[in-house]
Amino acid sequence: MALDPLHKDRQITVINRNLTTALKIKEDIIEKFRIEDNFLLGGCNLIHYRIKNSALEIAEDLASDYNQTVEERYGLIKDDDVKNSVGAAFRGHNDVDFGTADRFEGLFRKELADYIKSKRHSLVMKRNLQRINPETGERYIVEHSKKYGRANARSGALQRGQNLWSEEDGSANLELITLDALRTDSIGSHSRKCDRNKVNHDYVLEHMIEEFPNRTFTRRGLERAYQNNKHLLDDEEE
Repeated sequence: MALDPLHKDRQITVINRNLTTALKIKEDIIEKFRIEDNFLLGGCNLIHYRIKNSALEIAEDLASDYNQTVEERYGLIKDDDVKNSVGAAFRGHNDVDFGTADRFEGLFRKELADYIKSKRHSLVMKRNLQRINPETGERYIVEHSKKYGRANARSGALQRGQNLWSEEDGSANLELITLDALRTDSIGSHSRKCDRNKVNHDYVLEHMIEEFPNRTFTRRGLERAYQNNKHLLDDEEE
């Protein structure tokens, strides 16, 4: 993590506070899941808990165990600070390049934390894809497909993996979010054991066609589109 020279002292103060809070959150999680009493059962329950809940939901749940708010229990007000503290509780802290708090181990090893992050990312994307427009009663993804499905030029560009994967503000649009979620979800869906850790491009293509029936996609076009536009996807810890 790079520090802004003009705000270095303030940044270090915030980082140290969040890391100190992360240790308290870690202790509360250990107590909640009785990990020291039964590591196997507690650890399994904790993995499921982390996948199903965002960082903000976890902080609120832990604080409620003590009949407190997140601010009362942990002294945190901003959502970003809460996310950083909960994330550090699970991942630990190893970066001492700028003189912040001492290193400490998280509840999960990096490989497990990365796996859970990918599963959560897929879960959040699926939830977003099922969101209903209360005014029309239709899924947003269906409305979006109808809105742009009549544009043949757009469909051809999508097939070739050219732009048209972002909103006007530069954020990822529904097609790119869907593509990213399907890629994550497809890992492990291969029939051959040697390919189980790779993206299943046939799976991705099949489901993209299902979600956007008015479009024309190819495996190569989708892969090119993802590689060209993946920087638009939000990679924030949730």
